[in-house]
Amino acid sequence: MTTMISEVYDAFISASANEEKAKKATEAVADHEKRFDPYRQGINRS
Repeated sequence: MTTMISEVYDAFISASANEEKAKKATEAVADHEKRFDPYRQGINRS
C-alpha cells in the first residue's frame, strides 16, 4: 500500500500541479520519510 501525505498533496494541487504528478511526488516524499523510521525508533528508545 502506498502512503500519501495529504498536506503535501494539497500543496502541490494548490500550486497548480498536474494531479497525477502531484500524487507521484507525494508518494515519493512519503517513501523517503519511511527510510528514516528505523533510526527514529532507535532514538526514541534512548
